[in-house]
Amino acid sequence: APVPPEVAIPRPSADEMARMNGDLKQFIATSPDKELLQKWESLITVQLPRDNTAIRPTSGGGGQHQSFVNIANTNDFDILFLGDSITYLWTVGDGDVSGYPGGKTVYDKYFANMKIANFGIPGDSTQGVLWRLQNGEGQGHKPKAVMLMIGTNNGNPAEEVAEGVGADVLELRRDFPDAKILLMAVFPRGTGPTDSGRRKVEAIN
Repeated sequence: APVPPEVAIPRPSADEMARMNGDLKQFIATSPDKELLQKWESLITVQLPRDNTAIRPTSGGGGQHQSFVNIANTNDFDILFLGDSITYLWTVGDGDVSGYPGGKTVYDKYFANMKIANFGIPGDSTQGVLWRLQNGEGQGHKPKAVMLMIGTNNGNPAEEVAEGVGADVLELRRDFPDAKILLMAVFPRGTGPTDSGRRKVEAIN
């Protein structure tokens, strides 16, 4: 999926790749260490950056996804909540089977008078949100505002997650051009400021 330039990972074009590797071949051919360099040529050949799975739509959500598509087709809401378990738990009471304390008490206090659809799915990722939007959850309704929080479940490096979040935002812009989008930061992880999970989240944000 396309991503905003602000979060795009720099990647060489096919022409740039060909030129760089052509120059390296010329260098090898004229080097005193030609035989050694030819033996290990694969180590000095410029390789394409790996594919970013965070921007490749991936199906998921099962029955929850279909129920969200059904809700989307009613168009009977003004605000869309979109994300993973953190979003899902907004409308869950403390006794939910998930084992996590839900946010329903706070939700009822602040949002009871608003028409909100909560499309949060526990465990979802940037690529899952992309797929869901492209397969029914992004059609059939016109919310006035969308709240998005996603990325904590991605196993990708921070730079790739940022691309994934950017891809989700562009998809929302395409699906709902008149809606206001509130992009939430990914919540902190880990036990302290030096925790690897905490540092990754900071880099994503």
